[in-house]
Amino acid sequence: MKYALFPVLGKERELPLFNVSIGVNEYQYHVVRPEGYWYDQFIYSAHGTGMLIVDGKSTKITPNTVFFLPRNTPHEYYSLTADWDTRWLTPAGFALDTLLAQLGFHGVTLMTVRDISTLDAILERMRGLLFSNRVSGNYYASAYVYEFIMELHRLTHESSQKTNTSSSTRLLPIIEYIDLHFADTITLEDLSAIIQVTPQHLCRLFRDNLGMRPLEYISQKRVRAAQDYLASSELSIAEIATHCGYDNMNYFYRMFRKYTGITPGAYRTSLHR
Repeated sequence: MKYALFPVLGKERELPLFNVSIGVNEYQYHVVRPEGYWYDQFIYSAHGTGMLIVDGKSTKITPNTVFFLPRNTPHEYYSLTADWDTRWLTPAGFALDTLLAQLGFHGVTLMTVRDISTLDAILERMRGLLFSNRVSGNYYASAYVYEFIMELHRLTHESSQKTNTSSSTRLLPIIEYIDLHFADTITLEDLSAIIQVTPQHLCRLFRDNLGMRPLEYISQKRVRAAQDYLASSELSIAEIATHCGYDNMNYFYRMFRKYTGITPGAYRTSLHR
């Protein structure tokens, strides 16, 4: 099977993501692009072996390897075996750069996936739409561009997702402790002892799973509790500060403003307008 579909682009250009081309090369030919290609490309190897050259560096491409080539990146690739079978998707759209940055596609990226069948299935659905409706089929096929990119991200992060799930589960006793004792004095040593790790390792677990340090999580928890008190009680601001673990009013005001953008008094007033 071999095909290369380059639909005429119409109203799909207004979509956040749309398809520029898809294809399958059962016997990949030699590609040399000194100026790069004018669109981003995802290319993956189904069978056989090839060579990718970028910035003078050669990388062997084996089956189940995906390589992402950003637009305008000079590159070259060619087969090392007679049966190098490749498939590709060329995406575009005003949301593409944001999505790629969010998923970590910075520059030329090589990935290895365990199974390419789901990627093949997405391309086949797109191919079916393009063949069944030559006028507007690509408008609907473009919906699968997002699915393809997200599925690729899932496939390449399966092992790290398992690791992250394990480490996030390890944090549960600490999160539960903070939820119950946020108004008390809590130190890193107290929290570390709960799961028997060093304070440094605890900070790393929080950073990897929540994107913040433990003490910052506590501060946010206290401010959210203060917001609840301001919305649902007649307690004074000083009383609320004490209930939320603050014995210094200036510090309480500073933290509240940091996370909400306004003072506690202004927040309470805004709720009753």
